[in-house]
Amino acid sequence: MGLEVVLKSGVEYEIVAFLCELWLRDIQGNVLFEGELDSYGSDDVLRFTAPADGTHFLGVDCVPGELLAGSVYRVGSKSQTDSSFTSDLGAYPADMIVGLLNSGGTIGIGVNLELGVEYMIVGVCDQDCGDLDLSLSDLDDNVLFTDELDDAAPVLQFTSTASGLHNLWITMYACSGEPCSFAYNVYRR
Repeated sequence: MGLEVVLKSGVEYEIVAFLCELWLRDIQGNVLFEGELDSYGSDDVLRFTAPADGTHFLGVDCVPGELLAGSVYRVGSKSQTDSSFTSDLGAYPADMIVGLLNSGGTIGIGVNLELGVEYMIVGVCDQDCGDLDLSLSDLDDNVLFTDELDDAAPVLQFTSTASGLHNLWITMYACSGEPCSFAYNVYRR
């Protein structure tokens, strides 16, 4: 049905995809919103105000054969969550980063961290994904923190030992229906 996302009623969301079509369905499978092409004709933009709290499904249909860089999309909102951790837009300029990987695929994404700040990085993947792992390294590829458990919801929780750019490595170890969707978010407190 799509990538499961939890939305908050009344919050304005924007989802942008490069070389992909986007739509949002409710829990019953009804299409609530569909994306529209931007003025350049390459990005599909889905803007909406969530009609209700709870689980919804984000549909993404990307051009076959495109590289991951051509199919990464971003989800952002105009308000923050109510948890004690808040989304860290300084680490990456979106509330949730989502992409596609085949089984065995890895992607490295740069995140900016601040010395002494406690972070939590959470990863999730779709129903066809059996194992997703996260690891964080410095720019010299020294692994600082890792979650390599055999599960589809890795979590890194740590206090940063240095300020600046770090590499977040996302690895899709098991995907039964390639490609599998993944998402992650960086929180701080």
